[in-house]
Amino acid sequence: GRARYKLTLGVKTTSGDFYSDLALAMGANGRSDNATFGTTSDNIAKAGVNGTPNDKQTAYIKRAMLGYKATDWLTLEAGRMDNPLYTTPMVWDADLTMEGFAEKFKFKAGDADLFFTALQSSYKGDRTFASIIQPGNVVTYTPTVELFAFQGGAKYAFSDTVSAKGALTYTTYSHNSSGTPFTPTANNATSFSGNTAVNDLAPIEVPVEVNWMVSNSIGVRLFGDYVKNTNGNDRFN
Repeated sequence: GRARYKLTLGVKTTSGDFYSDLALAMGANGRSDNATFGTTSDNIAKAGVNGTPNDKQTAYIKRAMLGYKATDWLTLEAGRMDNPLYTTPMVWDADLTMEGFAEKFKFKAGDADLFFTALQSSYKGDRTFASIIQPGNVVTYTPTVELFAFQGGAKYAFSDTVSAKGALTYTTYSHNSSGTPFTPTANNATSFSGNTAVNDLAPIEVPVEVNWMVSNSIGVRLFGDYVKNTNGNDRFN
């Protein structure tokens, strides 16, 4: 029973081999680009216990990145960027952004386009450092969790109307052990408490797709994903 709208304000610039992408989006706590008309629970919480609707809508930073085309085969990106990895809608949300650094390599091998991507992204937590306020009194902190991904893949055109694409991706995380075993339940499967959500998590992922143009205006796309956690036994234990 909600009426929703989507509004994104952005600008893309180029200057020689450099380019940038800055975008603001309306949404609920930055998790979605969709904003809701009228009073929402989020608005009520901001307005107070009397439930008076908030007459302001927050704009969140969706993208803020700088890119550099170093060569014909190497592109570097930094900041909050579109997900640089090749993914399919089966596993990944299309509007997910990453925050960190990405290195993109691309090569031509006959009729195949080869690509390799490395990603270093902040996954969870603020940049916090332990410090001593007084002798013997050390401030405890939870270190930032970072995601590191490495991907290699290819796109091949069988004809003017049929093509296929696939990749192999390996992902790992930093600071993924807090000393407390991860106990999955209905409520904490994605909990970040103590960084246990990424304990013993090092998946390989194989996204693939086949595209077929039935006509000039109609296309068919078949896609799928295979994912295996290489540390699955340790996570289970």
